Amino acid sequence: MAIGHLAYPGLSVSLQPARRCAHRSCRRFGAAVRSTQGIGRLVDTGDGETVVQWSVVSAEQAPSAPAEARVGTGGPVRRAWRRQLVAWSCHGVLYLALAAASVGALLSATRLWPVTVLLAAAFGGWYGYWNLRAFQRLERSGAALLAYLLVGTVLWIGLLAVDRGYGVVGVVMVAQLFGYLDWRVALGVVTAVVTVTVLASGVQGSLGGPLNWQGMSLGAVTGTAAVFGLVALCVYLDRQVAAARAELATEQRRAGVLAERGRLAADLHDTLTQNLASIVLLLEAARTSYRDGAPETAVTLDRALTTARSGLHDVRGLVWDLRPEALEQQTLHQAVATVADRLAGQAGIAVRTEVTGDPRRLPAGTETALLRMAEEALANVRRHSRAREATVTLSYIGDVVALDVTDDGAGFDPTVSAVAGRDGGLGLATMHERVAAVGGSLTVESAPGAGTSVAAQVPVA
Repeated sequence: MAIGHLAYPGLSVSLQPARRCAHRSCRRFGAAVRSTQGIGRLVDTGDGETVVQWSVVSAEQAPSAPAEARVGTGGPVRRAWRRQLVAWSCHGVLYLALAAASVGALLSATRLWPVTVLLAAAFGGWYGYWNLRAFQRLERSGAALLAYLLVGTVLWIGLLAVDRGYGVVGVVMVAQLFGYLDWRVALGVVTAVVTVTVLASGVQGSLGGPLNWQGMSLGAVTGTAAVFGLVALCVYLDRQVAAARAELATEQRRAGVLAERGRLAADLHDTLTQNLASIVLLLEAARTSYRDGAPETAVTLDRALTTARSGLHDVRGLVWDLRPEALEQQTLHQAVATVADRLAGQAGIAVRTEVTGDPRRLPAGTETALLRMAEEALANVRRHSRAREATVTLSYIGDVVALDVTDDGAGFDPTVSAVAGRDGGLGLATMHERVAAVGGSLTVESAPGAGTSVAAQVPVA
């Protein structure tokens, strides 16, 4: 049966069904298990536990610290046992054993068969109520857990007093203790239960010789040891997988850093290095022609200046293509508000920021383009508009995100000023290119003396 698992090349550790289990906590835990693929990332499940959500992420998104397999309330053995409890369908095993023992008792045609049926029904109902209907109460309430264990043990001993075939039911009950209690406490309870049943056998001599009780006691201890060993193995495998995931995340992060360095080096070589080399050659030629009094000196200097401006523009483009640090620490609307507040503090302009719709995370390229557009538009407000007020509106409208920057400044003629690099900025042309690169459109509305409005719309479907 397909169940939740932790996957790693060459290793697959099955945990528990993610959808089919009717257990309440099983559904909750299954939701966490269904997302366990890839590199570990700590996620709060909302019920007091923190799990590792495995997801293969890029190097820049990889966790910076090794993730534990599972942290939160309770010990790892207890949590691992609960996963195995569901995976083995322990409830079904217990009810199957209970039914088989009851059929055997009825076929023996003893005079106590009505008592047997009554006790078996009481035990099955008690077990089913607490494990299928009130499981969360057992986790939260120590008194409920104590009542469940005491009454269940009494009913089980009563069944044993009628027919020793019910001993196999006790093996499941004994193993189940490790799902609720610390292993040391559970071991003490097992010892006490075995002692009580052995003493009870002395009172009920009709149940058989000592060998039968020794066998049942040995079976309980052996079953408990086997379960404990499997749980320990599961915990060990979880930790090994977590360590492997953390190592893989580190390697991917390192590879991502190296790849990004290589990309930047190639871009710098193709742009800045070539431009600087051209500037050097042009300036050397200008120096020579200046000494000789040649009239083309001014032309050569103009070419050098044009090349320098082009190189500056390319470098700015490289820097601005990188994901802004603000978006690593804030959401888009928070980063835009920070830029607006900075403008208000530096230029003394009243800037109002508005957000409409349901803010949500957007693709990295889209967020970068919108933030850069807001930065450039607000920088133009500060440098050119002589405005007293400005408004930044970020709107989430269905599958479209819109960003509008308006001011009440002097305005300008967009057909004259749409030249990249104007006054050292990236210019309106660059804003157009950046928004268009993520599938959006940019509209600039302005007129001398009428203020300016820069509006971008980007699809996010």
